[in-house]
Amino acid sequence: MSAEPIFMGAESRLFGVRQMPESDTQDVAVLLLNAGVLHSAGPFRLHVSLSNRLSSRGFPVFRIDLSGKGESPRRPGMDRTSSVLADFDDVYSELQAVGINRVILVGLCWGADDAILIASERDAVVGIVALDGFAFRNWRFSVWSILNRLRTRRFWKRQWLRLTGRGKQLRGRKANASFEQNIALRDWPEQNEMIRRYDVALGRGVDMLCVFTRGQDYYNHHGQLDENLRDHCDTSLLQEVFYPDTDHTFSLTDYRERLINLIDDWAGKSFSQNSARERQL
Repeated sequence: MSAEPIFMGAESRLFGVRQMPESDTQDVAVLLLNAGVLHSAGPFRLHVSLSNRLSSRGFPVFRIDLSGKGESPRRPGMDRTSSVLADFDDVYSELQAVGINRVILVGLCWGADDAILIASERDAVVGIVALDGFAFRNWRFSVWSILNRLRTRRFWKRQWLRLTGRGKQLRGRKANASFEQNIALRDWPEQNEMIRRYDVALGRGVDMLCVFTRGQDYYNHHGQLDENLRDHCDTSLLQEVFYPDTDHTFSLTDYRERLINLIDDWAGKSFSQNSARERQL
């Protein structure tokens, strides 16, 4: 496998890394989108490890810094939605030039949101891996939140401190704990708009692997995304996985290895040239 830095798009404005398999190249490419504002290597080099695995299976893999992230400059005069779509169009034009017409998008956090946006607007997308992507709280989320709180020693310790008149000790801790929760790092659209994007993409036949971790505050039980969508979309192409023991950035080697195995297995079954999906196409 060979990995090389590349510049793509108008005026070579988009920086990325291309990793091509040595042989048995698939006719669908994997495009790894930035996780938040991180560069194309991903958190703890997750994208590098994933590129190595998927390219060994025969997928051409491209790690691209979208405009305003990593090594790629911003697009002047464009809002975020228009910029993301323009970036994809630039990359896709160059993929078509080498005979690749179908794309799988992989993204964590902001990258997952961007993947869903692109899939709802561009027919070339045939698969998505969304890591801690969109979901919204429902009544089951509230029930699980209560149950999870009752299971912790911290909850019962706080109750004991209140009962014994030492509740003042909790005020400073609570203020510090809420600091990160008040920082809004993601620019989600309205709930109905995000549901529409899922509906359009799933209706077009896009396969989705949606993985959630404990590292966010809006998802806490397996099947929550399906509960969000099933009254609005056909979710038969959506595979949902919950890792309650894993943090948002997959910081431990075991977390990353388990995730890479999952994605590798999903991509191989759904998009390899010998898969049932390929025979149908």
